[in-house]
Amino acid sequence: DEKAEILMNASYALEPIKQTLKLAKYHRISRIQNKVLDLSGLKGEIIIRSNDLSTLLPILWLGQWLHVGNNTMSGLGSYRLIGDSNA
Repeated sequence: DEKAEILMNASYALEPIKQTLKLAKYHRISRIQNKVLDLSGLKGEIIIRSNDLSTLLPILWLGQWLHVGNNTMSGLGSYRLIGDSNA
């Protein structure tokens, strides 16, 4: 898909300059499925630099409000963008 390729190419221009990501382990008991569900994921901060965010910024900005992904109704999958022109 052409749009997916454009997004992938734009993501290659991102330069991580600092990260404090750690694996956070969470579990939840599902009464319907009668089992323990693993909700583990990454938690922390990542600072990126890019000369051109024009392609990715609208998607990243929208994603912080929509919380698209697994287990978002359980409060997972959230992030926020903070701009800093000096970073």
